[in-house]
Amino acid sequence: SRSSAGHAVITGKCPRDKAWVEERGCNSFLRRTFKAHNPQEALVKKIAELYNTILFNEEDKEELQMKIKSRDEDVESYNRELNRIQAEVFAGEESKRRILLRYIRAVKASVSLGEPGSEEYRNEVGTVGAGRIHLPESGLVDEDAYAIASILKNN
Repeated sequence: SRSSAGHAVITGKCPRDKAWVEERGCNSFLRRTFKAHNPQEALVKKIAELYNTILFNEEDKEELQMKIKSRDEDVESYNRELNRIQAEVFAGEESKRRILLRYIRAVKASVSLGEPGSEEYRNEVGTVGAGRIHLPESGLVDEDAYAIASILKNN
């Protein structure tokens, strides 16, 4: 801000600031105010309006910060839930992989009855006979067994 021939002028430091001052009509307001009969009243009114604008902007800023914090907490909660679900899926896949390996060993053991080296398979899956494979902790249902058999048959 500078004083020029009896009235004040607002200038910007950079072209963007100068454009902002011009767009808002700051210097036009000052010229009209200083030509008025009671310039102090107009200036006080303008200052009050500016303080009011600042107050509303601060309230909006606080509200937006609270929303951002709430959304950050939501994102954090979603990430925890996603990690939990991923861990469950991984554990389920790992369990199925181990069951499938035991099933394959059981099939190998049943195919290799009496062959040298098949003792390890029979010891792991139990006594094999009558075309049955016992995997009690597997939780496999008939559909799973048919799917596994189909996969093994195609390989």
